[in-house]
Amino acid sequence: MRSTVLSSAEYVAEAAKAKRLFGNRVTRFGVPVVERNRQLVQTLYRFSHELPREITFAATYYQLPPEHLAKLPKGVKRLVQQANGLSLLSREQPELYLNALTNGKFKPAAFLINAASAIHALSDEKTPLDEKRRIGQLVLDLHAPLMGTLGLHWVQHEIGNLGVKYGYPEEYALLVKKLKHAEGQFEKHVLPPMREGIREAAEELGVHYEFTHRVKQPYSAYAKRAFKRAKRQLKGKDSDLPDKVAMRVVLHGSEKNCYDLLEKLKRHEDFKVRLDDDYIANPKPNGYKSLHVSVRRNGSPWFELQIRTHEMHAKAESSDPGQIHWLHKLRYFPSPAVDAIREVARHSNALLGENGGGQ
Repeated sequence: MRSTVLSSAEYVAEAAKAKRLFGNRVTRFGVPVVERNRQLVQTLYRFSHELPREITFAATYYQLPPEHLAKLPKGVKRLVQQANGLSLLSREQPELYLNALTNGKFKPAAFLINAASAIHALSDEKTPLDEKRRIGQLVLDLHAPLMGTLGLHWVQHEIGNLGVKYGYPEEYALLVKKLKHAEGQFEKHVLPPMREGIREAAEELGVHYEFTHRVKQPYSAYAKRAFKRAKRQLKGKDSDLPDKVAMRVVLHGSEKNCYDLLEKLKRHEDFKVRLDDDYIANPKPNGYKSLHVSVRRNGSPWFELQIRTHEMHAKAESSDPGQIHWLHKLRYFPSPAVDAIREVARHSNALLGENGGGQ
């Protein structure tokens, strides 16, 4: 039985065939199409080392001229045509791009290739800045939330950060500045007593734990509407950007231990603690569980703390390479994904309209 994944030898042979068909053809910005497509394949393999062979073929022949399409296998030809169509639609009629999700004429895999193409365009120094701005805004409206609803979160965050950086460069610089400032405030005023308080509480409960913290990525801030507030008040306070720094406690214990730890932290005299969301009692639709808590000290901004068990953490952090295979088999998008994209796009378009922007 033939493998569903393309071997290295097979790819080399197809790349050589593609080079003959493309000849010296270059992209609009002077990049040899064969080289651009090679980078698309590399990007897709970063998404999944078990990339279906048909997607690899389609990326290799992405934007092949119509007169050569008949030389491709039927399934590859159709996927290349769809990816080409989406590329043209995103440039000339971006307002109709969302409709392509629902009309059943485009396979989800074609959007995946289009997302990889957007990552390449945003990362390539030969792409003009005005084109990067257009692509970045489209990415934030559609590509990033689409990848998230399909469970491709690692793709979502990579393309989302690029989208913010190039779609809204001034606001991106503001976000980076505020996030860096927040990190300094956090490490100076909140981290030391928080680390000690968690250690004391965990020892009293008799449970082992891991404590980590990280600065939020620009796309995460954008996705939480902090980016929208930052645009409204460029000189606003750091509180305009919630969840700037996220802390996490992973307990090697039970769900009850999570609540017990929270109660002990609430009684700590050095900082204030409030429960924002109880995803243990009320898990998210995808099964995600955790307590989301806000913490502050001596008038500092609020910082996020997640409390979860080791089992909850393992599930939340897992990524399934088989997700790409599942995506490839779909002939159209499941309705929950479409509904989620429409909701995100509605908010994103409203955001674009606030400063006279748009695609």
